[in-house]
Amino acid sequence: MSEERYVYIVDDDDDLRESLVDLIRTRTAWRVRPFTGGQAWLDAEREASSGCVLLDHSMPGMTGLAVLQEMQRRKSLHQVVMLTGEGNIAIAVDAMRTGASDFIEKPARFEQLEHSIGAAMDRLNHVVATDKRSEEAKARIAKLKPRERDVMLGLVEGHPNKIIAHRLGLSIRTVELYRAALMDRLDVDSVADVLKLAFAADMICA
Repeated sequence: MSEERYVYIVDDDDDLRESLVDLIRTRTAWRVRPFTGGQAWLDAEREASSGCVLLDHSMPGMTGLAVLQEMQRRKSLHQVVMLTGEGNIAIAVDAMRTGASDFIEKPARFEQLEHSIGAAMDRLNHVVATDKRSEEAKARIAKLKPRERDVMLGLVEGHPNKIIAHRLGLSIRTVELYRAALMDRLDVDSVADVLKLAFAADMICA
């Protein structure tokens, strides 16, 4: 069963915040939690279930952009849809550059909200799945012995056994043995599978 997703509404405008809460609760299956400001949300963010944050930009004390920047610093998985005043294109651009999945100008139509939140949830599912694959790949690679990892790095860099042997000061036969051992330890059948693991573990930049 997939994890239940939440919509977090962060806005200091009481009327607007409660209106959005009622709208989303009555017309969608998403769970909703409201917050009166950026710091209140950040205080709860680390323990909050995965979800989408409807984040108002213009709040006293801590702006929405400052909140988004702090979430980026924390490497938060929560997806953000920034709410901006009409015509604030520069703010919207800054929000997207900082990691927001979308921005919506107020007043927002329900259909627009639903579409943006749904897209953010899809993006979240992809990020969570990618993060899980990355952690699994890193855990498998961590089981390698030092020389096996050295040989793997040579394979990842595209070098043939002869070059790897020369660089490591080993015989070609020894490299072949390490190569067979690392593939067995990683439970893969080909160099292509080794490269896929390396990509997943961020050993290769896409």
